[in-house]
Amino acid sequence: MKKGFTMLEILIVIIIVAILATFAIPQYLKASKRAIAAEAVTTIGAIRGGLARYYQEYMTLTATLSELDVDNPNEVSNRNFGYSFTGGTLDTYEVKACGKNRADGIEVTYDAASNTIDINYESECVPQ
Repeated sequence: MKKGFTMLEILIVIIIVAILATFAIPQYLKASKRAIAAEAVTTIGAIRGGLARYYQEYMTLTATLSELDVDNPNEVSNRNFGYSFTGGTLDTYEVKACGKNRADGIEVTYDAASNTIDINYESECVPQ
């Protein structure tokens, strides 16, 4: 008696693996995008803290992110986001992170007025 697999058995295994891959790969890609977006959420948190400290010291908001006492996120190499800041008051400013490189298409926005962070995975924003 010959040992080995028949062509039908191999074909069935290939079909099962393909079916499992159609479910697993999209979930992996979603998890990967969420992990990359977490980088922007963390950096925006640091920017928020820097803005609060700047406001405490000068009683006004800065015009640029480079004046804060945190590493300027736009000058740190190998980052996946470009950050921009829209001033106003301490209660109405907005910080936006637009994806680049691996994070292309991801936009993370912090709105101080509503104190919310919104993540858009299908954005067409252009990094600053």
